[in-house]
Amino acid sequence: NRISNDQAKNGIGVSYANMQPGDLVFYSINQSGTVDHVGIYIGNGQMIHSPKAGDTVKTTDITTSYWQSRFVTARRIIY
Repeated sequence: NRISNDQAKNGIGVSYANMQPGDLVFYSINQSGTVDHVGIYIGNGQMIHSPKAGDTVKTTDITTSYWQSRFVTARRIIY
């Protein structure tokens, strides 16, 4: 799926404590509860993501209160 809210329905749910590198992490940036942002967990409390259209891909610390308060779910895609 192309839209992050649709992507959040794929794979199997993973708890925050059990995330592994490669898991997708989903956030509600506007804090409505609806997923509107996705990143790829790379381990050690970090994700890679594109913060906004036209921006470059960045590594971000997801253990901050900003990201933790917006966390919705993590999903593991298994092929």
